[in-house]
Amino acid sequence: MLGGGQLLLALARWCKSEGAPISVITAPRHAADIIEHDNSLDQILTEENIPFLIIKDIAADEVSDFLGDLKNAFCLSVGAAWIFKKETINSLFFGRLFNLHGTRLPQNRGGGGFSWQIMMGNRLGFCLLHLVDGGLDTGNIVKTEEFLYPPSCRIPKDYKDVYFRKNLDFVIDFIEKLRQGGIDTETTKQTEYFSSYFPRLNTRDHGWINWGDKVVELEKFICAFDEP
Repeated sequence: MLGGGQLLLALARWCKSEGAPISVITAPRHAADIIEHDNSLDQILTEENIPFLIIKDIAADEVSDFLGDLKNAFCLSVGAAWIFKKETINSLFFGRLFNLHGTRLPQNRGGGGFSWQIMMGNRLGFCLLHLVDGGLDTGNIVKTEEFLYPPSCRIPKDYKDVYFRKNLDFVIDFIEKLRQGGIDTETTKQTEYFSSYFPRLNTRDHGWINWGDKVVELEKFICAFDEP
């Protein structure tokens, strides 16, 4: 598994509890993230004896040395910090690198998902696996499920909590079917003319409030830049 965050940690723990060999590759910023009980991701992985590698460049030789042969591995990106190039996808992951995306594709490519959703008033949630092909969320879709965020969700943390539960079950179900003898890997090509891209957001750059906006828009904007 590649990336970071609470969901990656929960999936790694589940794999370990099931006796499935698991390795984690994470970027420095994800490794330092505080996940639970004031402990960072790298601290928790160390304490729980889950093998991991902290790396800035996913194409570095250390990655191949650390992972070994991945011909029969399920390789999943969960919020990974890198943009994977085709050469790395093919040479290291044998063209079978999956990514977990939390919004509709191809309409909602990019980052900052929960904040954008709140500002647009969109309560449609997604569990979506797609292949990584070297583009930005452009690979063929493998499996998808839709759900609705309840009215109680107002700030990104609320959305994140629901997303965590839904996607944890979604990925575990996918892995269990793989382990039970494979799964139909027929994929669906994304319809390019439906595509749009949403850039990542940073509160320091994008969180300036226009007090001239209507009250409803102000409420959504302020909620969108709330915790975390």
